[in-house]
Amino acid sequence: MLLIALYSVRSERQFCEQMDYNLLFRWFLDMNTIEDSFDAIVKKARDSGLMSDDHFTVDGTLIDAWASLKSFRPKDEDPPDMPSDGDSGNP
Repeated sequence: MLLIALYSVRSERQFCEQMDYNLLFRWFLDMNTIEDSFDAIVKKARDSGLMSDDHFTVDGTLIDAWASLKSFRPKDEDPPDMPSDGDSGNP
């Protein structure tokens, strides 16, 4: 997590991809240059007791989406009357 924060990596998946070619990440994590990065991370997590065999899912409807700043307003507020440019999805 420290490397992700310091190098502004956007996701853990992208971090695993970067570990395939970034030797600094491998050195910091005390990894061999030829071992598979994702397998090594999973093994360390299992050995530390950080993983579980339980399956979980995420309900995507509960995740707020980043909307256009033009359409951002409180949910209880009525939409303003604005002239339309013909685009019904983004007036």
